[in-house]
Amino acid sequence: MSGTVTMYSTTWCGYCNRLKSQLDREGIGYTEINIEEDPASAAFVESVNNGNQTVPTVLVTPAG
Repeated sequence: MSGTVTMYSTTWCGYCNRLKSQLDREGIGYTEINIEEDPASAAFVESVNNGNQTVPTVLVTPAG
Protein backbone atom coordinates (compact mmCIF):
# COMPACT_ATOMS: atom_id res chain seq x y z
CA MET A 1 0.00 0.00 0.00
CA SER A 2 1.27 3.40 -0.90
CA GLY A 3 0.33 6.38 1.23
CA THR A 4 -0.18 6.84 4.96
CA VAL A 5 -2.58 5.50 7.56
CA THR A 6 -3.30 7.58 10.65
CA MET A 7 -5.35 6.12 13.49
CA TYR A 8 -6.87 8.44 16.07
CA SER A 9 -7.40 6.52 19.28
CA THR A 10 -7.44 6.47 23.08
CA THR A 11 -5.62 4.13 25.45
CA TRP A 12 -8.85 2.64 26.84
CA CYS A 13 -10.53 1.89 23.48
CA GLY A 14 -10.92 -1.85 22.91
CA TYR A 15 -11.78 -1.35 19.24
CA CYS A 16 -8.56 0.66 18.81
CA ASN A 17 -6.49 -2.11 20.38
CA ARG A 18 -8.12 -4.69 18.13
CA LEU A 19 -7.52 -2.59 15.01
CA LYS A 20 -3.86 -2.06 15.98
CA SER A 21 -3.44 -5.83 16.33
CA GLN A 22 -5.01 -6.43 12.93
CA LEU A 23 -2.87 -3.79 11.22
CA ASP A 24 0.27 -5.15 12.88
CA ARG A 25 -0.61 -8.72 11.87
CA GLU A 26 -1.07 -7.65 8.24
CA GLY A 27 2.13 -5.60 8.23
CA ILE A 28 0.31 -2.34 7.56
CA GLY A 29 2.21 0.64 8.93
CA TYR A 30 0.30 3.39 10.70
CA THR A 31 0.73 6.41 12.91
CA GLU A 32 -1.30 6.42 16.11
CA ILE A 33 -2.48 9.67 17.69
CA ASN A 34 -4.04 9.68 21.15
CA ILE A 35 -6.81 12.28 21.01
CA GLU A 36 -6.76 12.65 24.81
CA GLU A 37 -3.22 14.03 24.55
CA ASP A 38 -3.69 16.14 21.41
CA PRO A 39 -6.55 18.68 21.47
CA ALA A 40 -6.12 19.58 17.79
CA SER A 41 -6.51 15.93 16.82
CA ALA A 42 -9.56 15.59 19.07
CA ALA A 43 -11.08 18.58 17.25
CA PHE A 44 -10.32 16.94 13.88
CA VAL A 45 -12.00 13.70 14.98
CA GLU A 46 -15.07 15.67 16.09
CA SER A 47 -15.15 17.53 12.77
CA VAL A 48 -15.36 14.31 10.73
CA ASN A 49 -17.74 12.47 13.10
CA ASN A 50 -20.64 14.91 13.48
CA GLY A 51 -19.26 16.42 16.69
CA ASN A 52 -18.43 13.09 18.35
CA GLN A 53 -15.04 11.89 19.53
CA THR A 54 -15.45 8.50 17.87
CA VAL A 55 -12.45 6.17 18.06
CA PRO A 56 -10.90 4.59 16.25
CA THR A 57 -11.08 7.13 13.45
CA VAL A 58 -8.82 6.19 10.56
CA LEU A 59 -7.51 8.58 7.93
CA VAL A 60 -6.00 7.00 4.81
CA THR A 61 -4.04 9.47 2.68
CA PRO A 62 -2.95 8.26 -0.77
CA ALA A 63 0.63 8.91 -1.84
CA GLY A 64 1.22 11.85 -4.12
